[in-house]
Order: sequence, then C-alpha cells, then structure tokens
Amino acid sequence: MKCGVGDYTAILAERLSALPGMEIGVLTSSKAADRAGVHLIRPTSDWGWFDLNRILTGIKEFHPDLVHIQYPTLGYGVSKLPVMLPCFIRQMGFPVVQTWHEVIRGARCLRYLPAALCNNAVTVIEENYESLTQAWFWRLAKRSRLVRIPIGSNIPPSGLSDEARTQLRSELICGQERLIAFFGFVHPAKGAEQLFAVADPRRDHLLLICELNEYDPEHAAMLQLASQPAWRGRVTITGYQDAKSAASLLAASDTAVFPFVEGVTTRNASVMAAAMQGTFVITTSTGRKGYDEGQHIWYAAPGDVVSMSDALNRYSGRRSSAPSTAGGDWEEVITAHLNLYHAVLNGH
Repeated sequence: MKCGVGDYTAILAERLSALPGMEIGVLTSSKAADRAGVHLIRPTSDWGWFDLNRILTGIKEFHPDLVHIQYPTLGYGVSKLPVMLPCFIRQMGFPVVQTWHEVIRGARCLRYLPAALCNNAVTVIEENYESLTQAWFWRLAKRSRLVRIPIGSNIPPSGLSDEARTQLRSELICGQERLIAFFGFVHPAKGAEQLFAVADPRRDHLLLICELNEYDPEHAAMLQLASQPAWRGRVTITGYQDAKSAASLLAASDTAVFPFVEGVTTRNASVMAAAMQGTFVITTSTGRKGYDEGQHIWYAAPGDVVSMSDALNRYSGRRSSAPSTAGGDWEEVITAHLNLYHAVLNGH
C-alpha cells in the first residue's frame, strides 16, 4: 500500500517477526498484501466506525501481549476511529504503545487528544519534538513513558553493479549531462517545484520518482513546469515505484534533490533512501549548512536555490565510497523497540 509509514511498519513487523519467540500480527486494511512471516489481521475496509466491532474482535482473537499503533498513515483517511482505538484497546486490558511519525500541533492536538490520554508509552521520531508542539499537549503525552526512536530507511541499497548502474543511467538521461532525481510523495512541504530552479535544462534531465495527478493543484503545477519549452523532453515522471525499483533509480542518478520548505527532519526517509545508494544528496536545513562528508549531503537554507545550484555544479556525480551515516540503523531501531516493549510489559 502506498504510504511511507506503511512501508516503515512493514519492515518493522518483518524484522521483529524474525526474532525467536516473537509473533507479530498487523491489524490493517483488507487491501493489504501478505508479508513474509507476518500474520495479517485484515478486518477493516476503510477504518470507519462500522469497522469497530470487527477490529476489536480481530484484536481479541489474536490476543496480543501489547498493541502498537502507528500514526498517521494515508490508509486511515479522515476517519476519527483510529485515534479513538487506544481507548477501546486499553479497556480490553491490552497495553498500548503509539508512534507519532509527525509533529502533532495546532488543531490536530484536539484530534489526537484521546490517543494521548490512552496509552502506556509513546515514541516520537523528531529530535526536538517538545519544542515543536503545544506545551499542554506535550505535558499530556509525558504522563506516559515517552522515548525517541529514530527511523531507518524504507528503501534498501540497490545492489546494482557499477556496470548495471551506468547502463541504467544512460537509458534515463536522454542525452543530457546530469541525471537529477526527486523521490517521494509530492505535497507543498516538499518544495518539489524548486527542482526546476535548482537544475539547468541545458545540462540536466529531471527524474521524478513519484506519482503526479493533474487534479491535485500541487501536482498540476509540477506538470505545468515540466511542460515548459525549456524542460520539454528533459523530465521523466516514473509513477509509483516499489522499493527495489526506487533504489535502482536513485542509485543511477547523479544527484537527488529534496528542497523541503521548512528544512529536512529526521523523519524524512526519502533523504535516507537516496543517501543509502551512495548518491550525492542536496537538501535544506534550518540548522545545518554546507557539505557533510560522512553523509555525502549538502545542506542549504530553505528556499536557497542558488546554494543548491552551486552544490549541484560542484558535487553532482560524485559517489560516496562508504555507507552514508544518514541512512539510519534498523538494528538500533529494533533494539529500541524491544527495550520499550519489555519495559511496558514489566511495568518499569
């Protein structure tokens, strides 16, 4: 299913289920596909209130030691049931852990109030989560155990040989000098339209590893930029790609550009995905500046297309010989989850 949090959950479940003595059940949509070693509980069609009895029955029949809910995901849609589920599950006698993949602030604090009140532990992704959300909501969250667990990349290293990578690049670049990639969902916070200002149509071919829908205003703006005379024939839109294909496309690129409007955060797995391939990455940050050799990433201020263009001219095509330190460590992620589960179940 097309969702970054869904991808993360699938990898987490697979890795946990591979450990001795662990049985993992994933409560999910009836549309979800099977994953190796993971028991899927698929009672829901749209996470609406009509699904509540089937959801609770599915949990009761699986009878877990602990329930871990991921927020938010595209699959939940606009339904309010998912944020109420912790209350029902706690009443059933099961401990509840939650992961908040995004900062909950503004009006969303009221929406997530039931979830904040009904849990045994909360994990967050952001390093400075406390400063990013309302103080009263943070105090409520801290009534339970609260820990930060970073994420790992949802996209594995491509494993392409140098020859295969070079061949794929030559097929994609369409006679231009440089192949510049963007990867991920397109929405206003991504600043993806800035790629057309950062890159040079006289030299570059843009590889947009994403879906663009003409009925979405942000997507329509991207399509309009791609159709301008200067860029005509110099933009490839791949549509949705699975993890293996996305890894290969990122590995074949000379540079991956992620011009986040408010700067990159530790939850932006698309940057990790590109860095994992040894590809040079350009992104934005409010706290970092310039080239990080260990990560093989150039950081510019949000909106600074001049700095990003300069970095493109200076570093594009250079590949990292060592694994990027920006890729995340799934072993650490799994260990942190196990430690948290044990602490919750033992009442520590």
